[in-house]
Amino acid sequence: MPTSFVQSDARDVIRALNMLIDTCTDGERGYRHAAADVHDAEVKTLLTGYADQRARFVRELQVAVAGLGMPEPPVSQGSLMGALHRGWIDTRAKVGTPSVQTILSECERGELVARKAYEEALQTLMLVDVNTLVLSQFAAVKGAHEALHGLVEKGQVEKGH
Repeated sequence: MPTSFVQSDARDVIRALNMLIDTCTDGERGYRHAAADVHDAEVKTLLTGYADQRARFVRELQVAVAGLGMPEPPVSQGSLMGALHRGWIDTRAKVGTPSVQTILSECERGELVARKAYEEALQTLMLVDVNTLVLSQFAAVKGAHEALHGLVEKGQVEKGH
């Protein structure tokens, strides 16, 4: 296999993994932000757990990028869209206290973005060793989205935040 093909392929993999690192960084920050606005202990624990999970995902993905031996370092800053989304939530909170339901709906929206990012990355990573890592993380992201969607749909969370 020509070196340029291997390097080009590795760069595509790194781009895909870095996109997931940004996505998971956004998720971690978003969940910590949401957990700070919730007073319901069960929901706060759920959101904090997802934040911790995303922090672990970031570390695992960074190790995967470093293991590819390319000069590009793994990213860890999150995305502009994630920062804008958190800013928009802050603006909405200033207008009125967000309900737990509203916070969970925003978390669910973030999970939908994460699911799409993982689906896109999996298309790039189909034949690479990191595919197993990404598939495992994707299963957890789907599970988080489904759990949040269930809470939103049931509307069973106590009133307030």
